[in-house]
Amino acid sequence: MKLKLKNKILEIKAKECKGIMKAIGLMFSRQENASALRFKFKKPVKMAIHSLFCPEFLAIWLKNKQVIDYEFVKTTRFLIKPGSEFDCLVEIPLNKSYENITRYFI
Repeated sequence: MKLKLKNKILEIKAKECKGIMKAIGLMFSRQENASALRFKFKKPVKMAIHSLFCPEFLAIWLKNKQVIDYEFVKTTRFLIKPGSEFDCLVEIPLNKSYENITRYFI
């Protein structure tokens, strides 16, 4: 998937989460082996996520393929919510595989 951030196009290889995987996400993944995940929604939503049992990750919320919010998420947080509605969420684990992407958000 491609996303635009500050006039830069970033290419992210993320697995599409469907069904029960939308509820599990990065939970129980090991930091160094975790893959980026993409959650697509049919209509804009404003739901919260958590990071219980998850490795640290970068959450990127999108609406119409535009970044609307992002946050570096530490483990064991109960409530993480963007500022507005979104139609896609990308969770990128903070590991060596994604350093070239996460550095643009620091």
